[in-house]
Amino acid sequence: MVAFLHAERADRSIREPPTGAGRRGQSGIGIVEALVALTVLLIGLVAVISVGVAVRDQTNRAAARTAQVVAAQQVLERLHNDAGPPAAAALHTVAVGPARLEVVSTAVELAPGLYEARVAVGSHGLAGAMEIVTRLARPAE
Repeated sequence: MVAFLHAERADRSIREPPTGAGRRGQSGIGIVEALVALTVLLIGLVAVISVGVAVRDQTNRAAARTAQVVAAQQVLERLHNDAGPPAAAALHTVAVGPARLEVVSTAVELAPGLYEARVAVGSHGLAGAMEIVTRLARPAE
């Protein structure tokens, strides 16, 4: 029985980690590991913030472009619904939500009763200026 206990102690010593000079009783994480983890975390945080800023900018640009399209559409509908030949040039102020946009329309007669209308909307917010060209048919007088 003594030999059995002695063999069990020897077997246990193989499984237990050494506690001498090879392993200095280290517990937890070291400063290098903490700095690496912090650096990776900061890089990820900067990436997430930059994506959020880009999304916000694109949303603002899309909203400004939508306001321009709505303003141009309103002026084109006015030109289309008006009787008689369109004015050679006109300045329209269109309210789209909280924004007031200035829209310039010009019309050139291509043939009797056929006009080319150009509607230009100035830059609004982050969106650049835009121009729409269409043709209008009017009965000849």
